[in-house]
Amino acid sequence: MLTLEQQLDNLADLGMTFKETKEKVLELTGINGSAYYEEEPYTRLLAELGMFSLSANIWTFDLESAEGSDVYEEYITRMIGLSEGRIRISDLQGKFDPTESTTNISFVHEGNRHEISAMNQGDWFDIFVLGSVQNIVQGTDRRFIHHVQDQTVTVVFCNDAAQQELRKLTNGAYGSLI
Repeated sequence: MLTLEQQLDNLADLGMTFKETKEKVLELTGINGSAYYEEEPYTRLLAELGMFSLSANIWTFDLESAEGSDVYEEYITRMIGLSEGRIRISDLQGKFDPTESTTNISFVHEGNRHEISAMNQGDWFDIFVLGSVQNIVQGTDRRFIHHVQDQTVTVVFCNDAAQQELRKLTNGAYGSLI
């Protein structure tokens, strides 16, 4: 059984960066006790690292969060932010209006304008938008992978080798956004 500390070390070896020292991350995530993380190795740890913004490469959010008009702009910006400057987009537009059936989103990537439609379903975020963004911006050796548990989504930006290893380490829980 992998301890919390071993899981953090392995994530660091896979290229995950932390915004705090290892000791501080252990302190913040250790509140639940190491047994909590040992029951579902990596899956729970990755979700908490993203939820508390402890890693630049990991982001966790609630699918039932489409409340503000800027939610798609904000979430696409957060997603692209995980790339730490490797992926750039500009002129991002897409105001969410819950009274409409769709949200039209557009942005410029590598000089080309792209348009995506999100299905509005009350206050639920359309996660397929992130997959569409992944399709457009892919081209580096890094990818976005994700895991959905209940209504919590964790997105990780990592290289291809780390993606394959995370799939193994989480028993296939993490998959492509595509």
